[in-house]
Amino acid sequence: MQTISQELKNTLGSDVISYFKTMLLYRRYWDEVSGKYNYETNPIDITDNLIESSSVKWKLDNEDFNVWNISNVSLVFSNKNNVWKQEVENGYFPEGKLIHSSKIGIKTGAVKTDGTKEDGYVFTGYITKDPVINVEYKTITIDLSGQFALLENISAEEISNQITDELVGTYVEGEPNDVFVTLNNAVGIIISVKKGYTSEGAENALELVPSQDYTVADINQKLLPAEITLKEALSADESLWVSYSYWYTDKPLEWIIE
Repeated sequence: MQTISQELKNTLGSDVISYFKTMLLYRRYWDEVSGKYNYETNPIDITDNLIESSSVKWKLDNEDFNVWNISNVSLVFSNKNNVWKQEVENGYFPEGKLIHSSKIGIKTGAVKTDGTKEDGYVFTGYITKDPVINVEYKTITIDLSGQFALLENISAEEISNQITDELVGTYVEGEPNDVFVTLNNAVGIIISVKKGYTSEGAENALELVPSQDYTVADINQKLLPAEITLKEALSADESLWVSYSYWYTDKPLEWIIE
């Protein structure tokens, strides 16, 4: 939900309202410095090329302002001189700029009582399908997918952190030596648990069998580490090593997608 000023709220409640909308293109490109795909920070205003947009409304499909319940929208733009075609020198996507997964931000707003304008983003969509070009009318239809649609091809495990052979405990005389916790919270998957002599290290330790040799608690708990309880406690000179994956937490959807 986006915050708007009280003045704009008052304007929206008046009998005569002058609305406007803006389309901003954020082109995707390969960044040699970071070694990953990035988006331009300064978008291109493509509003004047918009021909029709039956789905882009101030209230969209919900009675609350700035609430979007659908996952995609179709936009029709002018395509004179093939400006939307990949690798056209004077087009939107010259060499180095990629149309696939570029994004378009849709902003809507209104003219306030003092004559100034105020707007805000109501939807950001990604170009995940091939645009449909109409050669006769020199137009192009672009289907924008919402951010959640891009997650369909992403495995959560691929963007988690993985820890290999973390030393979670060593025998301490007089202690129970059977319950240990990971150093990180939000553990999603226990890959392996190994027990062996401290001096010989994890590479020579015996891999334990889940349920038979140990149990695990507090998996997928954002604020808690995973707890490993051994069926047979550590003996003198023994240590315990755990390999696991734990989740990133408090990350915005844009970070996950990119």
